[in-house]
Formats: sequence, structure tokens, C-alpha cells
Amino acid sequence: MTANHAWMPLSPCVDGCIDTAPMTVGRVEVAARMARLLGIMSTFGPVHTLAPQAWQPAIVRAYSRSMLRNLGVEIEVVDRRRAGESAQRGKLVIASHISWIDGLAVSAVEPSTFVGKADITDAQPLKQVAKWMKLIPIRRESLTGLRAVIDEVRTRLEYGETVTMFPEGTTWCGRGSGTFRPAIFQAAVEAGAPVQPIRIEYFNPDGTTCTTPGFVGDDTIATSVQRLIAADGIRARVTLLPLEKPGPDRRELATRCALRVQGTAEFDFAAHGVLEGSRNTTKMVPA
Repeated sequence: MTANHAWMPLSPCVDGCIDTAPMTVGRVEVAARMARLLGIMSTFGPVHTLAPQAWQPAIVRAYSRSMLRNLGVEIEVVDRRRAGESAQRGKLVIASHISWIDGLAVSAVEPSTFVGKADITDAQPLKQVAKWMKLIPIRRESLTGLRAVIDEVRTRLEYGETVTMFPEGTTWCGRGSGTFRPAIFQAAVEAGAPVQPIRIEYFNPDGTTCTTPGFVGDDTIATSVQRLIAADGIRARVTLLPLEKPGPDRRELATRCALRVQGTAEFDFAAHGVLEGSRNTTKMVPA
């Protein structure tokens, strides 16, 4: 096993951060949702491949929303971009990171290529999800190959593509957030590409923070899907924030984007039921 390096992203979130869903559905609906999810995953490839290129973003949006809906999650979009920014091509999208379904939440609004953990394709449903995210693989446990990932992202930005990454590099439960790692921001600096910050939040029906989608601690894809597929009433709010100019310094750019996405709130350990100073590597899917 490769030893973790100092750059390896960590968070204090653990299993105890996750609440049970405030509303649940019955066994019949759970079975129906699972059947629909399997149908979505099996049909996406042929539909997306055979469709005209101009239709493909709309197909990705529709499939992503359908997957979320069958995982008990509805999307709410808040667009705070300036006039004309929605048409911007060749941009780097960065988003907060709570769950493996964050990629679906972004794809439901802003279909793009994703930078994600290299072993994301090892498990379903992530294997199929990775296909429609056109994954650029990255290995967080090693710095080897990072320059190649930056170069790949820069090239795609220069060709006018939209690329999405989660700069915290690991998942948090939704009650706190992590440091934005600046490395991939270098691609935007070198390409002169604008950055689109996106804030992802999950809420219960009563408006309180929902941690049911969180993918932390000893969670697996199987346990996460099991928890979500039985849930109901979860709302994912995707807030599209104004574009940020790249500037000459990736660290300064990462800081600006973190302030846009996270604000200045400090991490509240008491809300997590964990002792300050405890560190637990959370899931990195996607990274």
C-alpha cells in the first residue's frame, strides 16, 4: 500500500456524523427505485452514444436528475451568475464535496468532464457514473502523475471544454468543509480559464442540514445506496456562483474560490460528535 503523503486530504467526519433520513419510503418503493436505477445505468451508454452530440448534455442532465430522484433526492438550482456567464465555455468548475452523488448533482446542472479518484470505476453504480462524467483519473495517495493531470485539464480547458473537480479532495458530512487544494487550479491559471464555483448543500424537509447523503467514515457504496434509496424529502441545493478570473497564482485563486463556496464559517466539532483533533480519512469519490 502506498503511504499517505502530507498533501493527502483528511477530515474529522466519521460515521456518527450521518443522520438517518427524516422521511423514508416502503419496501415496494425501494424495490421499484432499485429497478429504475438499474434501468438508468444500463440504458445510459447506448442512449448517450447514439444521440447527436448536441443532445448529449441534455441527456446527461436528465439521467443525472433521474438517478438522484430514485435515490430520494430532488434538485434545487440557485443561479447567481452574472449576465452572460452561463454561456462561458472552457471553464473549470469547482464544487464542495459531501458525497459520491455530488457528481450527479453537478451533472444535473452543468454536464462536464470530471477529475476523479482513479479507482472510481471499481464499484457500481460509480462505474457507470464515471462513464458519463468522462473521468480524468487522479491518485490522491501519490503525487506521481499530478503534473500529467494538470496538463490534461489545461488542454481540455484550452479546447473549450468544461472540467469539474472537488478541490477539498475528500468528502465532508455537510456540517463543515475542508481546505481547497490548489494544485489543479494551476490548469486554469495556465489556460487563462475562468473558474465556476458551485456550492452543494443537502437539506431535510424542515430546512435543516441533511447529512444522510454524506459518504464518510466506514461507509461503502452499498451502505450509502441502501440509506439513500430508502430516503425521501432530501433536497440538494446547487448554487451557481459568479465566475472567478484565474489570475496568476493558483493558491490565491483557490482561496478566493473557497471563500465563495464555503464563506468564512469555522468547523464546528461539537456538531459532529467527535473530539477535536481526531482525524479520519473520508471517502475520495470523486476526488
